Amino acid sequence: MFAIFHRLTEALRRAQAENAAVAAEIAHDNLRRLLGMAVVMLCINLLHALTFSGPHGAESTAVAQWRQALVNLHLGMAGVTTVMALLAGWLHQRGPKAGAAWVQLCGLAGFVLALVFAALVVAVDQWVTPNITPFLIACAVVGVTLLQRPLVAAVLFALAAAVLMGALAQTQADPTLLLSNQVNGFTAAVLAWALATLTWRKTARNLLLQRQLTLRQAEMEGQQQALVRLATRDGLTALFNRAEIERLGRLEVARAQRYGLPLGVLVVDLDHFKRVNDQWGHPAGDAVLVAVAQELRQHVRVSDMVGRLGGEEFIVLLPHTDHAAALCLAEKLRQRVAGLQVSWGGQALTLTASVGLASAIGTEADFDILYRQADHALYSAKAAGRNAVRGEQGAGPPAPQPEAPRSG
Repeated sequence: MFAIFHRLTEALRRAQAENAAVAAEIAHDNLRRLLGMAVVMLCINLLHALTFSGPHGAESTAVAQWRQALVNLHLGMAGVTTVMALLAGWLHQRGPKAGAAWVQLCGLAGFVLALVFAALVVAVDQWVTPNITPFLIACAVVGVTLLQRPLVAAVLFALAAAVLMGALAQTQADPTLLLSNQVNGFTAAVLAWALATLTWRKTARNLLLQRQLTLRQAEMEGQQQALVRLATRDGLTALFNRAEIERLGRLEVARAQRYGLPLGVLVVDLDHFKRVNDQWGHPAGDAVLVAVAQELRQHVRVSDMVGRLGGEEFIVLLPHTDHAAALCLAEKLRQRVAGLQVSWGGQALTLTASVGLASAIGTEADFDILYRQADHALYSAKAAGRNAVRGEQGAGPPAPQPEAPRSG
């Protein structure tokens, strides 16, 4: 018995937590429903007022009183409905800026007004008929349209049932019909509360499931982006890795060939980088590589692409760039690297770079040839004493160059 009670308590606590998690979202959605409901209700009120206010020939005093009371009720409700529609529309338009208390209060007011109006219509109808259909319809429609938390809905339906019972007592003179209508009205309120609770719980679970799906989708997209980054980016410098920069280079070559555009390729190699690793250790070398990568990335155009070929060697793709402009940028990057100071162990590490350049225009462009030309130009810069820029123009086969060490 205790285990059953414990499970029920846990289920109730979990349901309350879920209800609290979605209450604000459902309250805002109630504004949209209330706005649509108010438009429909306004049309119904005006139609009823017009119908009951017309001439109907000779009739008894009771019927005339009943008819006039209905006209007054519907016209009054039309005015209240208009105010509710304006308020709901204004709050809905403000969205998250609307105060949570006002949003909740607007939904509660719409809920209560609709049920109280239906109860008063039923009470007036007792002068000519024992019918309580309007209250039954209102309970069902309001319960599944203006969703409220189960405990709140129970209080509101109890209040509506109490208003109905009190109003019926004022207009229904037959004790048997009075008791029957009061019991039926109470039963309708209970059944409507049960239906409203089921609707609320289903809506709450759907919203929570949607949130979980959205979260899972965001996680999957993040994982996919991480995989793409791992496949296309260098893990240390976050530059394009060799495979990706070669793929991008071939795309740029195809574009240059198609539209007759110039294209430049720079190969940048750090001078005597091995000394940094030997003297300060590989973590210091990694810090230098990261600093150089940032320097290269910050001083090229957005359309330019910087990659790491491996070790201390970098490559820069320069779309829409002729030989003179590429040579100017290569010299600028060489100077930026030469002026770079990397703080490590209380010391400022400095170094230089050699740059090889190759460029071509239109159909002359070929990525493999451009890369080999830039690579041979880099050998020339190394052979010239390092910390220099050398460049080749055109896409013909590169001339043989004397071998020179790539580092050290």
